[in-house]
Amino acid sequence: CPTGAWRDGLFSIFKFGIFHPLVLNALFLPLIAVGQITSRNHLTWAGDYGYRFQSMSIFTNMLMLVLFWGALNITFLFVIGVTLERGHLPHYWDYIALVLVNVGMLAFSIFAVGKTRAGIRARYHIPPSLACGNGSAEDYLCATFCMPCTICQMGRHSADFDRYRAVCCSGTGLPAKIDVVPEPLSAQGRLSPVLDDSHFV
Repeated sequence: CPTGAWRDGLFSIFKFGIFHPLVLNALFLPLIAVGQITSRNHLTWAGDYGYRFQSMSIFTNMLMLVLFWGALNITFLFVIGVTLERGHLPHYWDYIALVLVNVGMLAFSIFAVGKTRAGIRARYHIPPSLACGNGSAEDYLCATFCMPCTICQMGRHSADFDRYRAVCCSGTGLPAKIDVVPEPLSAQGRLSPVLDDSHFV
């Protein structure tokens, strides 16, 4: 993977086509895409280097969170629908709960994308593009106002889709046994805990 600069631009979202698995996940299931990117770059929730079991578990956690979020939405909409079917107006708490669930999910998505972008920039030594201090402001601005483009840029940077096909539902977004090259040293200056004998991008 390139170091010192992004592989391509923020708005090159459709570089590999509209129906590319990374694009579809970024648009409709952004946390799934973030989980894949985090897993294949061996990052933790905080965007730091982590052991393989830590990074690989994030995809599973993201998947469970998305399923739980979907179940809550279905439950609230079902309750509201049944109440209307019976000729009653739903309680305002039903609407408040529905809004809170989705606002909370959006806030967490922004947090996760911002943290992951910061981790990707640190790993590949990519300086911020804007004069926003240490780059954290830029990470969260991109995550807030251009989330799908940001996710796709991170995904394209950390995987060579010219050589390897994207996989929609795998833990890393890549075929089995394809992984990115771990850094020889972690941020703490010790040997990286994620070295293994995988095939590398």
